[in-house]
Amino acid sequence: DPGRTVCVSLPSPFPAAHRRVVVDRSVTTLWKERAENCQPIADRLSAFGDLVPGNCLVLFPSFQFLSDVASRLSARKKRIFVQQRADSERDREALLETLRNALLGDVMLLAVAGGVFAEGVDYPGEMLKAVAIVGPCLPVPTIETRLLQSYYEERFERGFEFAFVVPGMTRVVQAAGRLIRSAEDIGVIALLDRRFLDRPYVDRLPPDWLSGGEAASLGGDLAAAAREFFAGRA
Repeated sequence: DPGRTVCVSLPSPFPAAHRRVVVDRSVTTLWKERAENCQPIADRLSAFGDLVPGNCLVLFPSFQFLSDVASRLSARKKRIFVQQRADSERDREALLETLRNALLGDVMLLAVAGGVFAEGVDYPGEMLKAVAIVGPCLPVPTIETRLLQSYYEERFERGFEFAFVVPGMTRVVQAAGRLIRSAEDIGVIALLDRRFLDRPYVDRLPPDWLSGGEAASLGGDLAAAAREFFAGRA
C-alpha cells in the first residue's frame, strides 16, 4: 500500500575510484561448456593473480569445479591455497592467518561461494586486494529448487530468475563485498562468465558498479584491468 510505505535508496558510501569491476566475456561456466572452459579460466586467473600486488580470493560455484580449475592453475607470483570440503575450523583459521601474514608472500585462496570465506569473514586493510568470482553461482537444481521454479513461474512467470538467478547473484554480490569494507579499502572485482553481462544476471548487479549505467563498460581483460588499476594507485 503506497500510503503505508516509505522507500529509501542510498548510494554506496565508498569511493567508486577505489575499485575496478571487470567481466571476462571470453569464458562461461554453463554446465554443457564447463569442461572446455576449465583451462581458459585457469589461464585467466593465473595471469590476473600475477598482476595483483597482494592477496586474491577466488570463488567457485562448487568444490568439483574448484578442483578442476585448481589443477590447471600456474600463477607464478602467488602461493595457491585451496579450500577442501573436509576442512576443519582449525584449517580455516590457518588459511586466514596465512592471508594476514604479509611476510609469507602473496596468496591466491580458492574457495566456494556461499562458504565461510565468501560470506562469514572480513578481510580488513591490506589483507585482500582482489576478488574473482567464477560464474553466477546458481543453486544446484534439486527437487526443491525445481518446485520453487514451478511456483514462481506460475505466480510471476519468472521461475528461473527467482529460483536460480536471484540466490546465485546474491552470493556473487555478497562475495564481492568481502573486498571493500571501508572507505580506505581498494581492489579489483573480477567476474568470469559472459552471462554476467546478459539479462537477467546483469539486472542483479549493484547499479553503482555500472559506469554511466552501461553494463558493456564492465567487459575487459582481467590481467589488463588489474595492471591498469594498481598502476594508477601506485
